[in-house]
Amino acid sequence: MGQEDERGDLLALKTIHLSEEHNSDNLNEIKRIFAEHPAKEQNNIIKGNRLLGQLMPLRAFGDFGYKWPVEKIKRVGLTRAFGPHVIPPFYQTPPYLTCEPEVTELTEGHLSPSSKGRQIVLATDGLWEQFEAPRHVTRQVIYHKNHDKKWPESPEDESAASISATASGATLDANGATHLLRYSLGQNPSIIDPHRNSDVEQQRLQEHKRLVTFLTLPESVVRNFKDDISIIILHLS
Repeated sequence: MGQEDERGDLLALKTIHLSEEHNSDNLNEIKRIFAEHPAKEQNNIIKGNRLLGQLMPLRAFGDFGYKWPVEKIKRVGLTRAFGPHVIPPFYQTPPYLTCEPEVTELTEGHLSPSSKGRQIVLATDGLWEQFEAPRHVTRQVIYHKNHDKKWPESPEDESAASISATASGATLDANGATHLLRYSLGQNPSIIDPHRNSDVEQQRLQEHKRLVTFLTLPESVVRNFKDDISIIILHLS
């Protein structure tokens, strides 16, 4: 969630994390899944930073092959249809995967009473992988919404100072999620400041080519460069 705070004629941005990644980088998730299975399995549950050496997320919808008992997988004919490899290695005490959500409750302490607006970004991991930190995502959302505003000169808290100055008349995508997608894959040309770059058209062309390249990669190699990206932006007033 990105939260805008007004400070005179300036805007400051605060980013509030609403969830954590459910993978092997999350120590709490590792502890949770270890506690759900016998200690003798701990060396095999997470291998190569993946669930049973195969799946990156530790919570997900679907993926019956990490949830159903072996007997059920065989009974419904999945091993006959797809082969024995549908049963992961070291598969002893399923389920290993859950779709139980992690719920975050925001209190008044999280929210600023002077907030001008809040935006929640719901997105698949393909988007977050394109950014160094979640705050860079919320900055772009706030930028798109307020591209004609003046930003602070010096950072304070999670201020939006590092966002480029003004759009200087450059075209913005009408939809904030489209802007975020374009920026993540090609560096959106709408944030280029013509006053700082004498060859704006060339830079825009390069960014457009980069975007086109990402969107036209052959199916056989595309997952080596980017994951699927889905985005929903909720604007709260």
